[in-house]
Amino acid sequence: MKDNNETQEKLAMFQRIQDELRDINLTEADFYKSIGTDSQNWNNWKNRGLPHSQATKIINRLNWTYSYLFSGQLPKYKKDIAEHEGIYMAQKSKQHYPKVVGTARCGNNGFYMELENGDGFIEMNAKAGSIAIRIKGHSMHPAIKEDWFVIIQPEKEPMPGEYVLIKFLDGRKMVKELLQKKSDGYLLLSVNSNERITALHTDIEGIEAITAIVPPSMHKEWS
Repeated sequence: MKDNNETQEKLAMFQRIQDELRDINLTEADFYKSIGTDSQNWNNWKNRGLPHSQATKIINRLNWTYSYLFSGQLPKYKKDIAEHEGIYMAQKSKQHYPKVVGTARCGNNGFYMELENGDGFIEMNAKAGSIAIRIKGHSMHPAIKEDWFVIIQPEKEPMPGEYVLIKFLDGRKMVKELLQKKSDGYLLLSVNSNERITALHTDIEGIEAITAIVPPSMHKEWS
């Protein structure tokens, strides 16, 4: 039964090749010569099977995918894979899936590590320009758990009661709850320890609103 299946697969594979050659007006002889072989080898491959080393030549000559040559599985052409990936990326961009751009530690000595090429995206629709950051540390637990993600909308004005990413001039960047806007700065809270700190306008580079908190299961890699 196995031998019969293998024979059928070989016949189907070479039938796909012959159909393609007919569509591009190329004879079998011209084709196998173009990949550097002769009629004896070509007929041997039909009867005994196609070596993978020779399959690469056929694939490159026809611009096919391996899966199409051996099983007829789409996509047929290599360019179709590139187009599919381009459409996929464009769809993610159009839907404004936030890109993961860094990691922030929540504690008072927090840091923010930017990722040069990003780390995938969060599979949720958000406002254009929104970004995502992975959280480390436990100072915001249980409101924000370690390795969860926060979505930041840079142009949104943060309001008391919301969580924020605050950036200090000394390099510290941390996630806190905004309790109060004051004339000289912001009153912030670490949820876990109930510790309050004041961030003076003269000490900070900026403050950005967190619009969503999402679990790790919503983190995806670009494919």
